[in-house]
Amino acid sequence: MTNSDKIKYCTKSGKKYYKQFMIFITLLSILIIGIFTFKNVLLSYLYNGIMKQYNYNYAFVTYSSIDKKEDVINNLNKINHIKETFNDYENEISIYLEKIDDKEYKGSFYLVGKSNLDLKKMSKYYQNNNDIICPANFYYSDDIEKNKFIKRSDVLKLSRGNRFKTYYYKILDKNDNSIKTNLELNVIDIFSNGNYEIDENICYASRSLLTEIFNNAYPIDYFGNQIDSLMISIDNSKNHQYVKEKVESLGYDFSDVYYIDYSFINSIKKLSVLLMILSIFFVILLIINMNKKRYYDKIKEFNILRTIGYSNKEIKSILTSDIIIILSSSIIISFVVIILLICIIKLIIYNYPFIIGKLVLPYNYKSLILFYLIYTIIFIGSSKIYYLKLLKAQDKIK
Repeated sequence: MTNSDKIKYCTKSGKKYYKQFMIFITLLSILIIGIFTFKNVLLSYLYNGIMKQYNYNYAFVTYSSIDKKEDVINNLNKINHIKETFNDYENEISIYLEKIDDKEYKGSFYLVGKSNLDLKKMSKYYQNNNDIICPANFYYSDDIEKNKFIKRSDVLKLSRGNRFKTYYYKILDKNDNSIKTNLELNVIDIFSNGNYEIDENICYASRSLLTEIFNNAYPIDYFGNQIDSLMISIDNSKNHQYVKEKVESLGYDFSDVYYIDYSFINSIKKLSVLLMILSIFFVILLIINMNKKRYYDKIKEFNILRTIGYSNKEIKSILTSDIIIILSSSIIISFVVIILLICIIKLIIYNYPFIIGKLVLPYNYKSLILFYLIYTIIFIGSSKIYYLKLLKAQDKIK
């Protein structure tokens, strides 16, 4: 019996079982690479996204209305590891875009406040209050997250020297009557976009410019007796707890701009390990169940083969071919399906970069390879036991 004959025979005799097995292994493989990739996404977003945000080391400090702002600022500036103390409206402000150079672009974006010293570090060209530093890839929407189907082709390429014609509304009274106020800004430099955070809709500007816009946009008594607050920037995340304790010891409230739930991340790590264990358990059950279903069918088939003159050696060769075909076909087909899915996902993300919030998907192929390796060992071992049992049963019938 030639190898091609063995393959035809095995494929024909176990066709319905092969389909069930391949479908199950494929689904299980997708689930495993999915959960392990999700774990990697969380960790990558934490360390390469959130922790590298411009305001990751920022915090809010609120104080009583009986405290003078100047005194609070002086007290905060005396605390070690606080780099800056500034008004919360100096952190970021949204303004409307009308034109870039002479071309119309109706939208909005954020001006993010930086100290003049930081701006000079970012660009040697910074000089004037109306100078801004923008991303190389820019999109005019201050709420990109809600418009996930922005095409890559819609994102603008900025360069040094672009001129922004913008505007904001100056509120005249508490009835919110307002007038349009124009503001021209100069792009004196660009920065490379990050891979994890959405920064296509922000430009860096001086805090003095943001203060000017805020004071011009709102009447002095517009916010009434709103709780007073400031923002602080901490020199290093390692000093976060120290600064928090010092701020609270002065009687002020301290709250983070970002809160990271490490318990959730740890739960995902544990879930990924548990999933691998459960997957192995399901594979064992699947193999046992398939072997039980095929047991009596195989006895009949091999007795027929013996009747027409096949030796035990030839029958064992057919059994080995059976193992190789099921094992290789289930792994190859599941892997091909996964690669196709990943290609489709990559194509979608390339054309619609904000569809998943610009998250990078580090696909965890190691988990898949480990699963295939464990699956191979279990399958070969259990199939050998099953086929020995099958041959013994044949001998008894003989």
